[in-house]
Amino acid sequence: MRVAVKIEVPESDRKQLERWSSSRSVPVRLRERSLVVLKASEGKTNKEIAADTGMEVNKVGRWRRRYAEAGLAGIRKERPRGGNQGGRSDAEREPLRGPIVELTTTGLPKDATQWSCRTMAREVRRRHTAGAHPRRGGLRGALTGQDTVKSLKSVAMFFLVGALWLQETAADPGPLPSQPSEAHVDGTAADPRNESPGDARSQPQPVPTANWSGTGAAVAEVSHRFNELRSEWLDHREKTVDWWLTATSVFLGLLGIFAVVVGYIGFKRFRDIEREARENVALSKEHAEKAGDLVNQIQGQHDKARSVVSELTAQQVHEKPDEARKATERIQGSPRASEVERAIATAIELQQRESFEESIEKWHALAVVLEEGDKDIAARAWFSVGYLSQEHRKDALAAIDAYNKAVWLKPDLAEAYSNRGVAKNNLGRHEEAIADHDEAIRLKPDSAEAYNNRGNAKSKLGRHAEAVADLDEAIRLQ
Repeated sequence: MRVAVKIEVPESDRKQLERWSSSRSVPVRLRERSLVVLKASEGKTNKEIAADTGMEVNKVGRWRRRYAEAGLAGIRKERPRGGNQGGRSDAEREPLRGPIVELTTTGLPKDATQWSCRTMAREVRRRHTAGAHPRRGGLRGALTGQDTVKSLKSVAMFFLVGALWLQETAADPGPLPSQPSEAHVDGTAADPRNESPGDARSQPQPVPTANWSGTGAAVAEVSHRFNELRSEWLDHREKTVDWWLTATSVFLGLLGIFAVVVGYIGFKRFRDIEREARENVALSKEHAEKAGDLVNQIQGQHDKARSVVSELTAQQVHEKPDEARKATERIQGSPRASEVERAIATAIELQQRESFEESIEKWHALAVVLEEGDKDIAARAWFSVGYLSQEHRKDALAAIDAYNKAVWLKPDLAEAYSNRGVAKNNLGRHEEAIADHDEAIRLKPDSAEAYNNRGNAKSKLGRHAEAVADLDEAIRLQ
């Protein structure tokens, strides 16, 4: 029983073998051999190594033995082989080299991107077998058109020559040989002694032969006619091919002209569209700029009208009707006006139409709604309620109540103090009226109306000198 060679691997060889066995940049064969040597150094048998690696047992033993003989050099390189590979001589290999070179340089295999050893061997074997043994290879060799014509010509000539020979044989059969008979017509036996040597019937008759005198000329005529037919067919095919080529060329030319015309029309239309688009873009920019200017203008007018309306009161509407009317028109025509602004404009419009009760209700509703929000506008709304109640309803108490709410919401509203003082003065509450006028003058020292109202209140109390002084100041401020 053969015993596997014991393998002892030095540390330097083990590191190199481990690098080869785990590297993917070395050939697969060297990686397998390194793995075999490493497992052999662990004391495993060839069968165990073969089971672990999937290699054949004899292959494992071969590389185990070569490492024991030559070390790393024994598994790194293949041993040199003889010059005659595959058991073929140079004469047998020479016919195979040409097809191999032709296949690798002029084409690709079917359903593949490159030649492999097996596909190359199959194709070379098929071509070599079909060329050397046409009968055994069957129809695997490709027949050209010339080979097909020659085969058809040979078959046609064979049948034509046979038909001519049969026709000539039937037309001129030659002398028929006499048939010997065993008895005469009358039934008596034939006696050879009665036949004379010179009798024609006793002489041997020649075997009839076919008349081949005209067969050669017929064969030549058939061959000539066949060649003429073949030439006519080839000419016809050439003319047909030329016609189709000409028709195809004309069609492609017309198609090219049509494509050029369509391309030119499309390009021209594209340029027109591009020019129109640029004009539209420029026009759009111009319109956008005008729209922006208009929006800014409208915004400015709206802001101005808003500031005017938010500061307007019923008293100012009475004193400056034109300015109030313009402001309300701007607010009502502005799409950005708020509901509060529109409500103020409506109250002012009702007042100008002398619908005082409706105007008072509108101002009152605004005051109630805005008390918790915009206290400034709510104070002016209460002031307007007081003014309309005092001037048109002649209700001093209602006016004083509205003025009280106005100064509570806006303590610096001088007009409210002044008007409340007038209402109190009308009720005979002159001291209270003078106190309100004093506050109005403190808040607005240049108010001629406040000085005039205080002078009237002081005159009611008999304080004429002070009253005259207030009236003089009012005249000076006016």
